[in-house]
Amino acid sequence: MGILTADNNLWLTLGLIAAGALVLAWFLHWIRREERAGTEPLLSTTVFRTRTSNLGLVTQNAQWLLLMGTSFTVATYLQVVRGYDAIQTGVIFTAATLGIRASSLAAERPAKRLPQRT
Repeated sequence: MGILTADNNLWLTLGLIAAGALVLAWFLHWIRREERAGTEPLLSTTVFRTRTSNLGLVTQNAQWLLLMGTSFTVATYLQVVRGYDAIQTGVIFTAATLGIRASSLAAERPAKRLPQRT
């Protein structure tokens, strides 16, 4: 919401971003309190202490940001510049969706044969 209001009101944007940061800080505090109490938290902070886990999370987030950013940019281009409506844009993205699905299914076989490190 903070980014969406950036064009209209800078102070509202800053307030919403600060509120989001406070919610994340509260969530981290709550998780740590749960861990200290000995109960099983929703998300264990020990996950972030391993280098392999952090590398995997950064890689996955980079891939998703790239995929979502490209999808958003292309969809916006098609609707604003080319004048397509939402249905036409969705039809164009159907081919990409089917390609991603097919490559995901095809990746299963080599993933089973090759070690994870590869």
